[in-house]
Amino acid sequence: MPSEAKARLGQALETVMSRPEVQDKLKSIGFEPAYARMDDWTAFVTNDISRMREVATRSQIRAD
Repeated sequence: MPSEAKARLGQALETVMSRPEVQDKLKSIGFEPAYARMDDWTAFVTNDISRMREVATRSQIRAD
């Protein structure tokens, strides 16, 4: 994704997630509202994929 698009998306998400009505709605359906910057989220997902790949390899799990 182009960096400009990521920046715009990140800003829009930050704006929306800061709205009390959005947080209240998320809480009402069982979510704990939180916002992570795009760079932090990307790092989290990248790390999680690596970790899960290792678990799948050790467990001999395959996607058929």
